[in-house]
Amino acid sequence: MKRYSVWMRLSVLLLGLFTIFNYSTISQAEEIDGIEYMGTDSIVITDYTGTASNLDLSEYFQDATEITIKAWAFAGTTITSIVLPENVVSMGESAFDASSIQTITFSINTKSLALGKNVFKDCANLTGLDIPDCVTVIPEGLCYDCTSLLSISLPDNCTSIGGSAFYNCTSLAGVSIPASCTSIAGSAFCYCKQLQSVTFEETENSNRTLILGTKVFESCDALTTITIPEGCTSIPTNAFWSCDNLRSVIIPESCTFISNNVFAYCKSLSQINSSNAQEAILPSNCTAIGSAAFQECTSLKNIEIPEACTGIGTEAFAGCTGLNQVVFVNADTSIEEDAFPTTQKAPNIVIYCTNVGSVTIYAENASLNCESSVQTVTVTSLPDVREYMYSTNGELDLTGLKVKASVLSLSAETGYVNKEVNLVDCIISSFDSTQAGKQTITITYGGKQASFDVKVYYDINNTTVTVQPVTYTGSAVVPSFVVYGKDAEQALVYTTDYLYTCQDNIKVGDEAKLTLIGIGAYKGEKTVTFSIVSSEGLNESDGNGDSENANNGEANDTDNGGTSSSGTDDGGNSSGGTTEIPAPQKGKNYTYRNMVYKVTGSNTVTFMKPVNKKVKKITIPSKVKILGKSFKVTKISKKACYNCKKLTTVTIGNNVTTIGDQAFAKCTKLKKVTIGKGLTKIGKKAFYKDGKLTKIVIQSKKLKSVGKAAIRGVASGKAKLVVKTPKGKKKAYTALFLKAE
Repeated sequence: MKRYSVWMRLSVLLLGLFTIFNYSTISQAEEIDGIEYMGTDSIVITDYTGTASNLDLSEYFQDATEITIKAWAFAGTTITSIVLPENVVSMGESAFDASSIQTITFSINTKSLALGKNVFKDCANLTGLDIPDCVTVIPEGLCYDCTSLLSISLPDNCTSIGGSAFYNCTSLAGVSIPASCTSIAGSAFCYCKQLQSVTFEETENSNRTLILGTKVFESCDALTTITIPEGCTSIPTNAFWSCDNLRSVIIPESCTFISNNVFAYCKSLSQINSSNAQEAILPSNCTAIGSAAFQECTSLKNIEIPEACTGIGTEAFAGCTGLNQVVFVNADTSIEEDAFPTTQKAPNIVIYCTNVGSVTIYAENASLNCESSVQTVTVTSLPDVREYMYSTNGELDLTGLKVKASVLSLSAETGYVNKEVNLVDCIISSFDSTQAGKQTITITYGGKQASFDVKVYYDINNTTVTVQPVTYTGSAVVPSFVVYGKDAEQALVYTTDYLYTCQDNIKVGDEAKLTLIGIGAYKGEKTVTFSIVSSEGLNESDGNGDSENANNGEANDTDNGGTSSSGTDDGGNSSGGTTEIPAPQKGKNYTYRNMVYKVTGSNTVTFMKPVNKKVKKITIPSKVKILGKSFKVTKISKKACYNCKKLTTVTIGNNVTTIGDQAFAKCTKLKKVTIGKGLTKIGKKAFYKDGKLTKIVIQSKKLKSVGKAAIRGVASGKAKLVVKTPKGKKKAYTALFLKAE
């Protein structure tokens, strides 16, 4: 029997029901070398409790007619290599899930071998897999999240590849799809970031069919070229979404439909069905192009749309700023709103057609010209983020920004109508995250402009501080120090760039502290230490200003206070070393390590939001320091991280008692949440529609309430949510979550 940790695992499959699966013990009849099994002729392996690193199953059960490996039998074991005998006929669901296996060898097998879904899921050390020809169906999730998998050999007789079979196999370099394969399900190779080569083996069968699932090659960043074989009749939604380096594609004549978002954000794509690197020719049987099908394909230059095509979806070519020429063979093609970029985004574009677009008329042999149709442009909603920290690669976050334009309309009685502008059709001025201070961002649409301001701050924690030891005087002392900013030769200015305080700065041997508080162009706090030495000699320092001590793991730095050991600073303060710094005010927001907190009490704060909503990982600590004072973080505000679309991991400290309503709702990439020991309440829709959330670790034994729909819509599709709870809390917490649904 496997022994599990004090955390109990709950598998939650949200399909309108809240079902809990326990890892229970499978009864056994026999055991040999840790292999638990039943039967004599037909062997069923139910569990493995041995400690061997290398296991050769062919040495066991040699007289058995067949061997079945049950679900989860080797899951979580420490086996690094295994040899499977030729009489294995079935391997159940998650048979090797999350095990330490690195290599697996299949013996020659003339019988058929059925593989359950997720057989090698989360086997992070598995480097290669040669699947025997007796396997005809690659199941769902076969190697899901096998991040070390370098190569895969599919069986010659393979007929189908299941959904997410090789999802997030980030090391997989190439794959050859057998000619017998007629179906590749959704997300089969999604997020295979190193996948450089996809080859479809040729077949003499003229009636071959091939069905591709949604997101089948989404975010395969290393893929540069691909030839889709004849027999594929449509390319599904998001099939090649965000394949950054995909430049050349062959789409077969059998293809009649290019679905929504198929090549969206393929920024290198310039060549389709042509030997010319700057020419894209869609297949002659293509009847329709879906919404955003080629959105942000900025390398597309010239494209020809066939006569069979009668419809182009909304924003189909939005953001294709490199477009020079679009040719419609069929002048009756229906063009949806914003199907093409305006001339401000693609100034050289010429469109040959006779249809009416959303902003202007596409007259035959006339250039697309939206400039004269726009009367005014107005910012109606400012971006959520308007304060940034200095960065060499920071990007402008336009989340929340809304712009409207007054545009000419042939159907409007007044001549003009107001419409919300798609930001991809605008020219937005450059943002420089390396330039501190106020920046005015202009938005240009149709030749008219609107603007808003943002600010960039330096982080005081990134300064370099040099501090001198101070001789003991019997009173509080202030060291001489200098603070250097980004430019190591430029010292910061006291009262312009920072304020400071000193603590524990009286006795010899005390770890005296100097705390800097950023002002003006600087934000945040930084604490360094300095030495107080006896008047008879310098102790604990060589006297050259390079103190060895550090605070919070930071290198010991110094500061430009212009202070002297006599105890008087440039601001005229006494040698007590306490600068007048305003105390944190209740109800006011403060920034600490790129996160915003509101002071709620004398020693408590609430986490409000990240400074940048594009943050990928968030740690909400137990305590923060604001203007030199320590505060407990006791609550996470309502909608604190709502719609943070790049957030993947959240860690919550032990002092947090409450997670507010919708605090992490619609964080569509959030995968894991770890919650500390103080939690008592989870608000309504706290993790609502977090489709990739598959793991929540709850350390608290105090949880009393879970708001309605708190985890509704998580682990979408066939994924499962695993919730780990403290020992003894499984039943109570299950009831809370069930009630919330």
